[in-house]
Amino acid sequence: MSTLVSVQQETALHKASEHGHTGTVQALLTAGATIDAESNWGTTALHKASCQGHTGTVQALLTAGAAIDAQNGISGETALHCASEHGHTGTVQALLTAGATIDARSDTGWTALYSASINGHTGTVQALLTAGATVDARSSILNETPLHAAARRGHPECVRVLLRAGANTVIRNSDKKTVEDLAVQEDVQQVFQLFKALQPKVVDDLLTIDLRDKGLTSVPAEVFDNRDVQRLVLSNNRLKSIPEEIGQLQKLQRLELNNNLLTQLPQAITTLPTCNLQYIDLSYNKLETLPDGFSRLKQLRYLYIRNNVFKEIPEEVCSLLQLQILSVGDNPLKCLPDKISQLTGLTRLDIDNCQFDEFPRQVLQLEGLNTLHMGNWAGEGKPSLVPEDISRLKNLQVLDLQESGLESLPDGVGELSELLELNIAGNRFTSVPEQIMNLSNIRQLYLSYNRISHLPLNLSRMAQLVDMDISRNPLTYPPPDVCEKGTATIMDFLRRKKEDKELRKLFSHFSQNVTKDEVEDLAGALGLSADELSTIQATKTQTPRFQANYVLLKWIETDREASMDKLQQELSEFGMDRLAKEAERVKTQPVKRPADTSGGPPAKRLAAGGSSGEGHQEDKLAQLMEENQSLKAEVEKLQGSQKSTSQDGAERPAKDD
Repeated sequence: MSTLVSVQQETALHKASEHGHTGTVQALLTAGATIDAESNWGTTALHKASCQGHTGTVQALLTAGAAIDAQNGISGETALHCASEHGHTGTVQALLTAGATIDARSDTGWTALYSASINGHTGTVQALLTAGATVDARSSILNETPLHAAARRGHPECVRVLLRAGANTVIRNSDKKTVEDLAVQEDVQQVFQLFKALQPKVVDDLLTIDLRDKGLTSVPAEVFDNRDVQRLVLSNNRLKSIPEEIGQLQKLQRLELNNNLLTQLPQAITTLPTCNLQYIDLSYNKLETLPDGFSRLKQLRYLYIRNNVFKEIPEEVCSLLQLQILSVGDNPLKCLPDKISQLTGLTRLDIDNCQFDEFPRQVLQLEGLNTLHMGNWAGEGKPSLVPEDISRLKNLQVLDLQESGLESLPDGVGELSELLELNIAGNRFTSVPEQIMNLSNIRQLYLSYNRISHLPLNLSRMAQLVDMDISRNPLTYPPPDVCEKGTATIMDFLRRKKEDKELRKLFSHFSQNVTKDEVEDLAGALGLSADELSTIQATKTQTPRFQANYVLLKWIETDREASMDKLQQELSEFGMDRLAKEAERVKTQPVKRPADTSGGPPAKRLAAGGSSGEGHQEDKLAQLMEENQSLKAEVEKLQGSQKSTSQDGAERPAKDD
């Protein structure tokens, strides 16, 4: 029985199967209908039922003996092709269970997997792959794989499933294009980018999956496929939770979850082997607590939980005796647990930007610390003072005190002899704290955003200083053109100014023993010009000491190599043996003078005033000449106002001009 009922030469069995009338199909078969009768398109009843996804009808036909792999006469497709093309996953599974050939090819070389992939039927693709479909089977016309088809048609989820099944991404089609070449849609491109990131790579000797900055809202299931992963990076995403499957990563050593939206952690983290997990970064989330049993992570060495919403540090943290770094800053903490002092292995502690009622003195018991970030420990608007006995932390190498509302430092800071880096940026200092001058090993010094107007010359003693930030200060000394050239130029400037100042002191002392008859010879020995000699002669109303010092200051201006050694040499060559010996004596046994503490440029020191007398006026003269040659008029005025001295040393009033 196969009576034709349509122009397509379809039988009643075709029609009943197409519409899923299983009872009618069974009745027709019982009455003798030809089960594999073909329409003029070469389709059978099984094709019709499969295309429409009538699984019950398909099963009835198969039970009755329908040819499961019969190909239609137009495209050579089987019933499995038809069901896959239309995404009827249940029907596909029924056909596969009944023995359909999973990789049967149509006339164009398409497999059922290709048909499902090109039409974006993700569930069907997954079912075929699970049943063993060949993932990289190529079509005949374009020589493409199912992955090519899914990428070209823009089906990101199909692409993801195929990639997870191991689809080859470098195969080229007949146009020499890879799957990525065909992926023009952004969402498909993102799938490929994520796929690449999911491939473990060895970084710093650890097998790593790095998914930072991927815009993830959930952790891809593929992450947990590789049980050998040692480092997992999920930073800078939008994750609100981490699945419990993370407990499957039994070899995990580093877990980086910072900069997400996490409000809690999975309990499974505490089940990871304690012998492996050493590093956890949970910074910049919304965590209030840690999961119970966190203390089981006995080998944990690095724990970062800064910038969350912890109001207290869980006591369990104090049981992690292998901790070396603990970062809890930027949390609304009021205090630290007393037992934190038992973390004697800590080398770094961050307690900055908290809300402590008072400085947590347990910190001072952690004498192994070499890095302490404690800026603004009391919170916004409150001064965060440095404890006087901070010197107990004798191993400190890095101390961060920024934005603490500080105007001064305790002497204890100056006793931190191992300190290499000091940050006092964003405070209220009007001058560089003198305690810093004792820190001879300092290499990095951050002074920005204060109220400092000048840098002291004694800063030049810090021979190890290579990085100094003085930005955002109302600095007038050193000059701006020096400051803008950086640390090396600033330090060289201060060093030269300090050396120059010391040289002037020595010259002033040397000048005390120059007689009137030796002044002009001294000028000649130092190569002063006729005009400069005339200037000296115009100062005959002054003492020989004043004149000699004037000569030496002029020499400094003309000879950048001026020094006590060179002075001694020039005097010897000029035959002035007495003064040469005097220069040697002053050089080896200089007279100590009170140290200059003003630290500012010459003009500021003059403005500050000082004691009267000949020595003071000579220093003032030197300072004025150093600062600006255009001040000669003021120099002459100073000379005229000074009391003149007779040859025998008796003072007499200066002559009127």
